[in-house]
Amino acid sequence: FKIPQLTVNEDGADVDFRVEGDTEANLLFVDAGEDKVGIGTGTPSGARLHIVGSGNTGLKVQVGSSSADQIYLGNTGGASSVGTLTNVGFNLIQNGGVALAVNTSKNVGIGTTSPSFKLHVDGTSRFGSTRINSTTESTDGAFNDLVIGDYSSNRGISILSGATGQGAVGFAKSGTTADGYLAYNHNGTATSSA
Repeated sequence: FKIPQLTVNEDGADVDFRVEGDTEANLLFVDAGEDKVGIGTGTPSGARLHIVGSGNTGLKVQVGSSSADQIYLGNTGGASSVGTLTNVGFNLIQNGGVALAVNTSKNVGIGTTSPSFKLHVDGTSRFGSTRINSTTESTDGAFNDLVIGDYSSNRGISILSGATGQGAVGFAKSGTTADGYLAYNHNGTATSSA
């Protein structure tokens, strides 16, 4: 017995279609009047496909037989989530290229698919006010755009350059090149202030 094609509601009338499961009354529900599909709900809303469930119930798409070939969209730990349910990498892509990568160590890479740190940015970046390992809410005066440390242990900044290069911190008015700077000129292993 072969059915070449099965069409439900071919006349385009407002006739819903529902499939029951063993314990789920709306295992699949097609709302003809709203042109929406529900899984786990008889009143799909907000999108063409509306999935309702408990626990890790959500949408899982898998291409191939490996757990690395799947993506999950749902709820984990009480929060809306997208990613993987197994320890595999996860990428956000744009125009076919990786825009953001998360590896199995939960390191996040922007501009790199092999991040070595919690946040690994390869390329030109711009940040607003930034705090690095700091739990303090204020600093001396208004100079708190970059705060490093928590006053309880040693903190610092390292500027690394080539053996014959220069490490510098520049100062300037907004929109201009550096008016002045503090620098170290490197000559082999020796350093001298500039």
